Amino acid sequence: MEVVLDENTPEEVLRELALKQKSEYIYSLYDANLSSEEMPPQYKKSKSILCKIAKNPNTPPDILKELFNLFPIQVLNNISLSLILLEHPYFLEEAYNTSLDNYTIFGMDNVPLLFEEWGVNHNDISIRKSAAYGIKSSFLLEQCLNDDNPGVRANVAANENTPAHILEKLAFDENNEVREATARNINTPKNILSLLAQDKNSKIRISVASNTNTSEETLNSLAKSKSRHLREVIAGNPNVNIKTLELLTKDECESVLSIIASNKKTPSHILRALAAKNDYFINMALTVNPQTPRDILELIASENDYS
Repeated sequence: MEVVLDENTPEEVLRELALKQKSEYIYSLYDANLSSEEMPPQYKKSKSILCKIAKNPNTPPDILKELFNLFPIQVLNNISLSLILLEHPYFLEEAYNTSLDNYTIFGMDNVPLLFEEWGVNHNDISIRKSAAYGIKSSFLLEQCLNDDNPGVRANVAANENTPAHILEKLAFDENNEVREATARNINTPKNILSLLAQDKNSKIRISVASNTNTSEETLNSLAKSKSRHLREVIAGNPNVNIKTLELLTKDECESVLSIIASNKKTPSHILRALAAKNDYFINMALTVNPQTPRDILELIASENDYS
């Protein structure tokens, strides 16, 4: 173990050790018991050694590329990376393409700024989209606002790290998908969601209706919509307020009432009112809601012979 930690360990020694441990790591997966959460000792040992090799500044670039799929953060934070990029300018791109889940790397903890900047400024649209969806740096998210590709801007709008002031700007984007993603983001301020609730695009209004940060006033307004789907989405919103639920209880659409009946947020007095309708689908929804009073469940069971 001291060998992989020693910064003076020769490249060839690290290469040989990495290849050996990677083979043992892969073979250990075949010995793993799929029904058990505990991995074989060799798996843990090899993974630990490979992780340390990925951190070692003397590890050769070709080995770091091979380890990138397993340890992207360790490779990206290797102190020799800047020097490697001077000698191998396409190292990041080549390493990135070895990872099966490369689109998730930008959202990982401890991603260095260098990698975020590389992603945001890349010529490949798919890489810029992945970066826009995962990066945490506010100034880079702001930079993405000026990207010509609407998919990049939409991913900024969908990014859980995007701050409110950027989402406010995205709410006025000319592209429907960008505004729709903004309407779904729980970081979008209530006043902006209220504005988006008036959008002509139905998908955007539906996204506002599903957002748990949407204000009571906005949900009440949307609940009066002629769109059944919109009312269904509001009825299923886990943060819908009681006033809106009471308004929707008067709905004539069975699907809306059934969704209210299954919503864990629905209070008991509304659940009782729904049970009184003696509707098969509403009753079925009531039976799966853990908040439904026991006496109501017993009544439904007796009337429908579910017991």
